[in-house]
Amino acid sequence: MRLASRIQHSALAAAMVFAFGCVMAGCGKAEDITGAWLAVEVGGNPVRGPTIAFENGRVSGSGGCNRISGPAATSGSDIKLGPLISTRMFCEGKMEIEAAFIAALEAAKTFELGAEALALKDGSGAALAKFTR
Repeated sequence: MRLASRIQHSALAAAMVFAFGCVMAGCGKAEDITGAWLAVEVGGNPVRGPTIAFENGRVSGSGGCNRISGPAATSGSDIKLGPLISTRMFCEGKMEIEAAFIAALEAAKTFELGAEALALKDGSGAALAKFTR
């Protein structure tokens, strides 16, 4: 009887340690956005060029011309990007898309993750930007 009780207590303790570690490390959906993403749509319009990557609580990438970076925080499906910084080069024909891309990143409130897709959404759930791996 005592052996069974010890096994139950050990199993419960192991499960609690795992759950606590998972919460502290950010297991689940938020962890899945880690890595590089290629923008395919911004503001409902198809795009080519902008990229982002998530790693260690930061977002970095390119708006198609300039490099961008800043803090990134997630909690469940909530996301906060920025304030973002960027280089300030001029690239003919790319600045309008880049401005819309950076504005979409900073306006994002939630995200939705698919198998190889990521959507950043505003507070009402409307898609701001869509990405693929």
